[in-house]
Amino acid sequence: MDGSVTVGIDNMVPRASNRSTYSVLERRFFQAACEVPELQDKFNIDEYSDLVTLTKPVIYISIGEIINTHTLLLDHQDAIAPEHNDPIHELLDDLGEVPTIESLIGEGTGSINDPNKEMLAKTEVSLTLTNKFDVPGGENAEMDARTILLNTKRLIVDVIRFQPGETLTEILETSATSEQEAEHQRAMQRRAIRDAKTPDKMKKSMSVKEDSNLSLQEKKEKIKTGLRKLTELGIANPANKYQELINDIAKDIRNQRRYRQRRKAELVKLQQTYSALNSKATFYEEQVDYYKSYIKTCLDNLASKGK
Repeated sequence: MDGSVTVGIDNMVPRASNRSTYSVLERRFFQAACEVPELQDKFNIDEYSDLVTLTKPVIYISIGEIINTHTLLLDHQDAIAPEHNDPIHELLDDLGEVPTIESLIGEGTGSINDPNKEMLAKTEVSLTLTNKFDVPGGENAEMDARTILLNTKRLIVDVIRFQPGETLTEILETSATSEQEAEHQRAMQRRAIRDAKTPDKMKKSMSVKEDSNLSLQEKKEKIKTGLRKLTELGIANPANKYQELINDIAKDIRNQRRYRQRRKAELVKLQQTYSALNSKATFYEEQVDYYKSYIKTCLDNLASKGK
């Protein structure tokens, strides 16, 4: 075999081997890059986060980014929510037309070529995120199904604590004894005392306070009204004596432990942050003292040299 051919083959073999090695390395690199933690784990959130978060989340975004995001959402609705019954469609339907810079910042209509437009698009605003579907209980005449369900469940828990029975229907149709009414009243008084010590921002809505003043019988009447509405909405089923609703309440009670754990975890994080801030403040105070001492020494040296 020609020597030049042999040399050529010898040169090709390591190159081919190198390409194969690089290919393996590339695959490993991109695989590692794609292996990211789940959003829930990364940001420590789950389906109960909204229930335990002490403050509403705030985002900082420019006017231009708002407009671009709005445009992208409109252009890719089918990709965002391909299923026709996806609840996101209700939010997408509320978007409306893409806003202009002027409509967002309240300025008058300017020329398309206005050089200030680019600067205005960079204007940053802070937006407090809120749940579109949250409706304050008792403060809106047209309460949605979720609010009716939550209020009814809360009243049911209050009633069954003091008047047990085989089924919810039986409890609602049986009059409470005077002892049960008295025990319920004492418990509501203790709750009112606890609520009075609660900070204003954490106090319950007015409708919840009003419900606490109701007797057992009055609460049962209100439960019946709520159940009728829930039955009309297809959420409650009187045929099985509302057993599904009772099961749902039992599930909520079991999940309260998770709520409390989440609150404790958030409290630990806040305490850690507070401790870190104190340490940082101490560090800066020591730095200030050091520089004050250093400057004083320098001034003293300058003064002594000037004599």
